[in-house]
Amino acid sequence: MRRTLIVGAGYAGLLAAQRLFQKTRGAMEIVLVNPRPYLVERVRLHEDAAGFGPVRVPLEKRLAGTGIVFCEGSVRAIGFGSRRATIEGAGGTKDEAFDDLVLASGSIVSNGPPGAVRFAHAIATEEDALALRRAVDESPSARVVVCGGGLTGVELATELAERRRTKVTLVTDGEVVPSLGDDARSHTRHAFDRLGVERREGVRVAAVERDGVVLGSGEVIPSDITVWAGGFRASPLAKLLGLAVGSDGRALVDDRLRSVSHSFVHVAGDAASTPLRMACATACPMGAFVADDIVREIEGREPVPFSYGSFGTCLSLGRRDGVIQYADPLDRPEWVAFRGRTAAYFKELICRFAMHASTLERRGFRYRWRRGPALLASEETPLLRAS
Repeated sequence: MRRTLIVGAGYAGLLAAQRLFQKTRGAMEIVLVNPRPYLVERVRLHEDAAGFGPVRVPLEKRLAGTGIVFCEGSVRAIGFGSRRATIEGAGGTKDEAFDDLVLASGSIVSNGPPGAVRFAHAIATEEDALALRRAVDESPSARVVVCGGGLTGVELATELAERRRTKVTLVTDGEVVPSLGDDARSHTRHAFDRLGVERREGVRVAAVERDGVVLGSGEVIPSDITVWAGGFRASPLAKLLGLAVGSDGRALVDDRLRSVSHSFVHVAGDAASTPLRMACATACPMGAFVADDIVREIEGREPVPFSYGSFGTCLSLGRRDGVIQYADPLDRPEWVAFRGRTAAYFKELICRFAMHASTLERRGFRYRWRRGPALLASEETPLLRAS
């Protein structure tokens, strides 16, 4: 019986596993490997940090009633010739054989400027969110500086300001949420003003110290609690396992999301080197496509390239405000679809859908995504083409 090993039970890996199960129904053995017996909703970590959590979902609940075998542990090595994986877990080390390998190991927070790792909180894992929550609990009047004006930084800053009444300053080297259009960005700034969040745009963070953030100009912003939200980088697993990776550590893939160095390895989500932004909105379609591609190969059908068209960006600004920015398939902002309470409600629905997409797949509701530009094979150029 054909055996597929899926490494990582995030949005991409879990959906890939459920879709494969739904399409093969006992004709394939599926093994899902994850370091912990639960999935963490990263898109809700800012809520957890502000005390609104929890954000973990037990995998046992998600996999109940399936034939998917769950293995709690971390992959330490891959024998590509023998197609065996060495997995280390609480019960010791064991080998798992496979015919197909799906790497969905996700991403980790970027290191940031000098001092960030030592003195700043991150917001990439559940442990990060809980540590930040404890710090705010212990010092409710603390001055909080959030470094990073992307979606993560903005959502965290507004959540803390609204729910915890914390004095927050957000620092970014560009504009806040540069992926948004002018109207959506204007609404975000108004939300900052309403919540009392000070923003410092167009300034670079040169270093993080124990009690402050040093800007490129030499100015120091006093800080009792600093959060580094300056972006993510790929999990180092692809490089450690020996897959071909780009300069950013993401696995190089062809137009079917297969490793360019090992064609029987598919890569999905943040670990894959594509022009798409790191997000659950892109991870879910990639996970679903990988499952489809494996099934097409088994059935001898003609392969098709992965294609994806963006819908836009969803941004929460606390529990009662938000903005939904519609975009064209290439993720270029077009117009604001919703703002205010309606946007906050819509964002909540999208988060719930992303979390339950894999369960719905198992129940016969096939996950679909907006098609758009197709991925070019990496030997051509790592860009998109119109489909």
